[in-house]
Amino acid sequence: MKLFELGNVVSKQLDIREIAQQHIQKLVDILNETVHLAIYEHGEAIYVEKVEVPHAIQISSQVGKIAPMYCTGVGKSILAYLDDLEIEKILTTNDLKKFTENTKVNKDEIKQELKQIRKQLYCIDDEEIEIGLQCIAAPIFNNKGEVIAGISCSAPKMRITDEKLPMMIENVRKCALHISQNSGLKVELLEKYTDKEIYSMYVTGI
Repeated sequence: MKLFELGNVVSKQLDIREIAQQHIQKLVDILNETVHLAIYEHGEAIYVEKVEVPHAIQISSQVGKIAPMYCTGVGKSILAYLDDLEIEKILTTNDLKKFTENTKVNKDEIKQELKQIRKQLYCIDDEEIEIGLQCIAAPIFNNKGEVIAGISCSAPKMRITDEKLPMMIENVRKCALHISQNSGLKVELLEKYTDKEIYSMYVTGI
């Protein structure tokens, strides 16, 4: 059974990485920053892809590592779109460690943030896992409209200016949506997650 489960995880990794590859590279080319892809498996977000750019300051993350669900970009982008029971289970069974002064560890505060993320189809990790590091992330869905992965762009906070942030958000969301569509998602299924105004802006902005 364990080997069967492992085989399923590996198969899922290969599928989503293959689908996402060209979109990730395009996002890296546009933003000139590191991009991560993580899949959701058994209550955990696992990094399966990382594409770096040759900046002097590098991002300390690794393929194969687990991303904390409650305080990383990819983690929160997935967590927000799970059902309430699964969210409660993850927040209850995991040690909500405070990595920085910005890390939220109160369950009610985390849930409130997840509601906002759910409306806007993206999230930001603002120095929550590492001081000086900021991430913009968005969820990836399958053909049933279920969240299966997350994608993020990570950079030192000093490189994510107020002027640059909206453009980065838009490109990360578009990248995630294109990967979702290539995974069979019908865009109309996203309407259940967000309010009509944001949904309309998101979809027509593809």
